[in-house]
Amino acid sequence: MSAIFLFVYGTEHYAVRIGFSGQRRLVYAIYSYDYEEQLPAISGQTYKMITKEQYEWLRAHLLCTVTFVEGDYIGRTGNLECRTHGSHYRLFDDSPVHGSNLWDDRLV
Repeated sequence: MSAIFLFVYGTEHYAVRIGFSGQRRLVYAIYSYDYEEQLPAISGQTYKMITKEQYEWLRAHLLCTVTFVEGDYIGRTGNLECRTHGSHYRLFDDSPVHGSNLWDDRLV
């Protein structure tokens, strides 16, 4: 079992620290900070910015093995995968579908 370290240096921005290699990069730590200079430089690892909602999701998975998946996909907002629970952070956007899907509207 892997664990994610949590560091709080402020409340303005959020980031994850991940390894450089691999398609599914392991999340080693999450950060809440005010200034980028507060993030320590660690050889072989890099930072990726995340949203506050992703930060809160990660806080619920601190004792899990979580990966950060690179890539931009239409409608995809989540790039965090909890390998322990087999779940993703909002893999697809939760916004409502455009257009009505009411039963009355589908009747011919």
